[in-house]
Amino acid sequence: MGEAWIEDINTLAKFLDTVNNDDLKVFDFPLRSSFVDMINGTDMRTLQYTGLVNKEGYKNRAVTFVDNHDTNRDGKDPGIYRRKYQAYAYILTREHGIPVVYWKDYYIYNMINELDKLLEVRKYFAYGPGYEVDNNDEDVYSYVREGLEEVEGDGLVLMISDGEAGEIISKRINSRQPNTTFYDYTGHVQGKIITDERGYGDFKVRKSENEGWSVWVPVIKK
Repeated sequence: MGEAWIEDINTLAKFLDTVNNDDLKVFDFPLRSSFVDMINGTDMRTLQYTGLVNKEGYKNRAVTFVDNHDTNRDGKDPGIYRRKYQAYAYILTREHGIPVVYWKDYYIYNMINELDKLLEVRKYFAYGPGYEVDNNDEDVYSYVREGLEEVEGDGLVLMISDGEAGEIISKRINSRQPNTTFYDYTGHVQGKIITDERGYGDFKVRKSENEGWSVWVPVIKK
């Protein structure tokens, strides 16, 4: 694994081309720079194409991360100090990339409970092809994992927000799973959503720094 602190996607791709070793993976600093932008609010639509993880031909050579020992040094750089869970929700639900959880976030910064939920989401639900949705906007980004036929009750709908007012936003999203009941695994939005015969449902997320991420997953039929 390589660590080249390069925040330009094309320059980082050129670095990989120059080394010319298909086994080499690199930290996705261009993606992290978008997480830095989220600290004070950004156009969430940029998450559709930012980072090496979204560049064709390089998607699975990206080690996706939020902070590490270089970006969060004691007494120096505080790292990403706002909307960090939104960033983790992004990397842990994505089809491509190799996500990494920073040990200080897990063991020192008291993020263990919410990170465990997101790690469970990745383990049990984050399967199948990933799809961008067509109604992302400045405040809300959504992403769908279709699931696999051979894995019961998998697939998900991710929604993350950079809002602060606390209201709940609803988006009409194609979950790729018709006639399926979903619930928010994070618990930030209560209730269930039932998709129609085409897989569409009105999924929700809270516009909140502290609860602005929801991962809707299927209710397993018993």
